Amino acid sequence: MLRNVLQLRDLAREALSDQDREIFFEIHFRMCSRKEVGERLGLTSQRIGQIYNAALRTLEAHPDYPFK
Repeated sequence: MLRNVLQLRDLAREALSDQDREIFFEIHFRMCSRKEVGERLGLTSQRIGQIYNAALRTLEAHPDYPFK
């Protein structure tokens, strides 16, 4: 399981833009709420959710996604 998490981390670093990666890491790995991330970045929690979901779809579509 840890190996898969590390693969996901590496894939996110490789496949996502800086902002998408930051939002993905804050929510997925640091367990911050969308509201917390939005307040810090000056975006609404709804927009943070949209960016996070798009980043997740990008990762899931990648051939190296470890949780298939």
